[in-house]
Amino acid sequence: MSKNKLKSIFILIILAIVAIFIIKLVLNILIGLFQILITLTVIAIVGYIAYFVIRKINKSSKNHLK
Repeated sequence: MSKNKLKSIFILIILAIVAIFIIKLVLNILIGLFQILITLTVIAIVGYIAYFVIRKINKSSKNHLK
């Protein structure tokens, strides 16, 4: 009985360690995806603003040429 109890406790400890590693891995992957998402969003916003600024500059330069 005590041998089986020790065995089951040992298995539980191993499972807990494995679970902690898996959770850490998943969290790291999620954080990485979140950082990529934020980076892409910032790039998209900056690109959008730059597009409008360039369009305004082009329109104003065309008006000056007339």
